[in-house]
Amino acid sequence: MHDQSMEMEFARARALEFEPYTLFRVPAMTGRYLNVHPAGYRHGRRPFSWPPDPQEANVFVLGGSTAFGYGVADGETIASQLGDQLGSPVYNFASPNYTSVQERIRFEQLLLQGHRPRVAVFVDGFDDFIAPFYEPMMFAPFVTAAKRRRLFDRFLRREKPAGRVPDCAVVVDRYLTNMRLIKAAAQQFGVHPVFVWQPVPCYQYAGPAADHGSSAPLIECVQRGYEMMDARRGGIDGLLWLADMQRGRTDALYIDPDHYTAAFSGEIASRIGQHLVKTGWMRS
Repeated sequence: MHDQSMEMEFARARALEFEPYTLFRVPAMTGRYLNVHPAGYRHGRRPFSWPPDPQEANVFVLGGSTAFGYGVADGETIASQLGDQLGSPVYNFASPNYTSVQERIRFEQLLLQGHRPRVAVFVDGFDDFIAPFYEPMMFAPFVTAAKRRRLFDRFLRREKPAGRVPDCAVVVDRYLTNMRLIKAAAQQFGVHPVFVWQPVPCYQYAGPAADHGSSAPLIECVQRGYEMMDARRGGIDGLLWLADMQRGRTDALYIDPDHYTAAFSGEIASRIGQHLVKTGWMRS
């Protein structure tokens, strides 16, 4: 974080608001470092029109907190730096705690609203393994609100739902299924999807290691899941494998146990941009 005011702005972003179907998203907000449009995308270094101009080579980015750019300013996110590189509008629809399931739903909602980008980039990997552990706690308020209960029940002391480390093979299978569903929708609407398997600090990275304490089994699940995905990724159309782009590096690429520095976000954006140009979907 840069200073206390930046920490305060991201504290506001953590106060997620309800959204139908995806359950939550970052609320619209205005700040010095963090600005989120009412349509649900985070601003970049330069403003874009909404709704998107269909004559532009628009790019939508979806993902979790790393794609959202948690801990860095608007102009330092992957999406913003990708837009600088391509010279095209890149809309950052990522949201902290989103998995490929919620990204698929959000993408479908945008299509239903008539917004068809040229390219949709999905930045995934980490949250798909982490989210199943925290979902019982995150979804508890929704479950409680939907239950019929006596008036005095709300005053009873309740234990927090316990998280369980997921089966990493199940997570990989679910992710690949979501890829298929997104590809099918994208094909019908003339959108080119790119699936980025993101780097994480617990896989192929020799830099400063975080002390995960009691969450170590969950981190081990991420590591095993990445190894499984690496073994299965050959021949998967549309997958951009960036999980090992940090192999052997020892410099600090993360601002905390999970999130990228501005510089590393720029490196990831550059690799995505190079891929889009190489495959002919965008011009540099």
